[in-house]
Amino acid sequence: QQQHGEQPVVETIQINFPPSVLEHFREAKYTKQLGYQLPETAHYLFDRSEKIRAYLAHLKLIVDQFNELFGMSSEPEWPLLQPSLDLVLQNVQDAAGPITWKSNRVDDFIVKIKCELKGCRATWDKLKENHAGVLRILDEWGQRPLFRRNKTQSYSLSAFDNFHSTNVQARYKVIHNSALHLQSLLEDSMIVSANNWTSPHWAEYASYMRKLCADWLTAFVRQNLVHLADEVTCVLPPAEFTRKVEENDDD
Repeated sequence: QQQHGEQPVVETIQINFPPSVLEHFREAKYTKQLGYQLPETAHYLFDRSEKIRAYLAHLKLIVDQFNELFGMSSEPEWPLLQPSLDLVLQNVQDAAGPITWKSNRVDDFIVKIKCELKGCRATWDKLKENHAGVLRILDEWGQRPLFRRNKTQSYSLSAFDNFHSTNVQARYKVIHNSALHLQSLLEDSMIVSANNWTSPHWAEYASYMRKLCADWLTAFVRQNLVHLADEVTCVLPPAEFTRKVEENDDD
C-alpha cells in the first residue's frame, strides 16, 4: 500500500496481512488437538502456518528497511539513491498483484527484494560516510588561521607577510591536498551510486556540495581576514591597514 504525503512525495509500503489470521492459526491448532475435523481453508492455513509466519517475518523486515530508506528523502544524498529505490518500489508494485500467500514465487520475491535493499543500504551508508568526510575536511580548514603573530614581536605589514609566507604556503599546500581528497570522496559517491557527471541526480547533488563548500570557504576567508586585522592592527596604525586593504579591494 502506497501512502502519499506532502511534497516531496514519500512512498511507504505495508503488508496486506490481517492480524486476525494469526488467531486463526491458533484456533486451528487447538481445534485439531481436540480431535475435530478442520474445514478445508482452516486445514490449509494450519499446514502452512509456519511457512506463512516465516514469510511474514521476512516481509516485515523488508517493509521496515524500505520505509526507513524512503524516510530519508529530506537528506542531501537522497537524489543519488532515489533511482535504486524507485526500482525496488517498482518491483514491489509488480509483485503486489500476481503474488499471493499461495504463490510459489514468494520465496524468490523475498530473496530479490532483500538483496536489492541490502545494496541500497550499503550505498546509502557509503554516501553518508563520504559526506561526513567532506565535512571533516572543511572543518579542518577552519580550525587554525593562516596568519599567527608571535605575541612577543612586532611587525610591519610587509614584514608580517614575509615572515609568515612559508607557513602560509605550507597551509595552502595542506588545503590543496585535502581538496583533492574531497574531490575523490565526491567521485566515490558518484561511482557507488551508479551515477555519472551528466546525470541529473548527480547534478542536483553536486549543486548542493558546491554551495556547501562555497559557504565554508567564505566563512574561512572571513575568519582569516578578521584574524589578520586583529593581529596587525595591534602593531600598526589602523589607517595603514585600512589603506592596504582598500588598495587590494578588487582582489
